[in-house]
Formats: sequence, structure tokens, C-alpha cells
Amino acid sequence: IRGFRIELGEIEALLASHPQIWETVVIVRDDATGDKRLVAYIVPQSEKTITINEIRQFLKAQLPGYMIPNAFVILDALPLTANGKIDSRALPPPESSSEPSDKYVAPRTPIEDILVTVWSEVLKVEKVGINDNFFELGGHSLLATKLVAQIRDRLKVELPLRQLFNSATLAELAQGIEQLKQEKSDTIIPAILPRKRK
Repeated sequence: IRGFRIELGEIEALLASHPQIWETVVIVRDDATGDKRLVAYIVPQSEKTITINEIRQFLKAQLPGYMIPNAFVILDALPLTANGKIDSRALPPPESSSEPSDKYVAPRTPIEDILVTVWSEVLKVEKVGINDNFFELGGHSLLATKLVAQIRDRLKVELPLRQLFNSATLAELAQGIEQLKQEKSDTIIPAILPRKRK
């Protein structure tokens, strides 16, 4: 996918090792724009509840960013064919907005405001809140590179790509950019101007 070799079995094995996950399957799906996306289907252990955020954090600790699925779908059971194999054609597509945050929170700072606009353009999503996660909204490594370029143009800051993978919510990213801008202004030595003699 986008130049990266992805081992679906490796992602599935890791997910299956989670104590709250009963079974799982990871597939590659084409989204509305014809882009390939990783989607993980998860059946939790009975009586257990697991959040998509918990699963994402669990994977993030052990996998590179490009191997973390863009979307997660929690199911009661995986659909099977008459032969007892997983029926991948019967797996439901992830919701188009792919789990936006429960509560929409509007931008509070000028940086968040600019980021909301940039995310909307790059991800082609109408409504973006500060608690939304770049990868949950359909972001992937190729769009991440595009986003970093837009941030460089509009906010005049060089954001390392790994920072986007580490702070994937808009609020966390805005905070990181704020720090980078602060560090940049701290390193600028003010020009020494000659004093006018009276």
C-alpha cells in the first residue's frame, strides 16, 4: 500500500494477542476515492468491551504507523462462507467518517483554526473537531506528507512526520506546533541596532 509492504497476518496476530479480542481479520479496502485503506474487523471476547482508541494505542506501541489500520469495525461475529471460511465480501464497509469523536469541539486557538481548514482540505472531510484523529478520519502516510507540506506553507513550521504519527489528534498536533514555533522564536537572536547619538 503506497509503497509499503504490509503483512496483514502480522497485524492480525498482534490484534489476536490482545486479551480482550476474541478474533479478528484485517483486509485492504478501496475507499470512495479509490485509495487503498487497511480495515481491521474485531470480535471482542464475550462480556468484554474494548474501545477503538485502546486498540489503536495497543498497535501503536508495537507497529510502525503505516501498518496501523485506518479504520476499525467492531462486530458480534465474523461472517463465514458455507465452508466455514471468513467471507470477506460480507464484511461491512467502515462508516464514511470512520468514527469521528463523540463530541465535536470547535477550534479554540488560531493554530487549531488553521489546522481544521488544512485537515478538511487534505482529508476531504467537512467537519473536523480538535479531538478528531487524523488516521481515524481516513488519513494515511501519503496524506500525512501532504499535510506536513501544507503546515509548512501556512504555519511556517517544519513538522517532523513522526510527530503526526505520535500526536494524531488535532489538539495534540496544535500543541506540538505551538512548541515548535516557541522553540524557533527562542533561537532567533534579535538584531543589534546601532544607537543614534544625540
